[in-house]
Amino acid sequence: MANFGNDLELALNAKLYNGGHFVYSSELAALLQLCEEHQSLHKAARMLQVSYRRALQMVRSAEEGFGQQILYKAIGGLGGGGSCLTEFGLKLTRGYAQMERDLTTFAAQRWQEIFPGTRARAIFPGPKQKDPL
Repeated sequence: MANFGNDLELALNAKLYNGGHFVYSSELAALLQLCEEHQSLHKAARMLQVSYRRALQMVRSAEEGFGQQILYKAIGGLGGGGSCLTEFGLKLTRGYAQMERDLTTFAAQRWQEIFPGTRARAIFPGPKQKDPL
């Protein structure tokens, strides 16, 4: 029997495609989660060390792929701009997180079935944010 140790941690990154068009992944889920928390796509992008242009491109690509708006965007001004998830965006982000947790938990259990006597702990890392200065 192979010796894998018992300190294995298992994390999955599910990617969604619609009609062959890539639309969603853990990276976009993290971006949208932070965007909802901070009401700012710009701030969420900075926290993940992603350029604002790349973040906006990811959102637009997903919206095009799903054929629905994911994010409300308000242009800055006197009160400042901001962003928040649409109802569809909230449902998508929450549903994707649940699906990823379920898949990771199943994969960790399956690992132990395939390699009896070993253990792989399911982990859910969440957004990889930039360290505060």
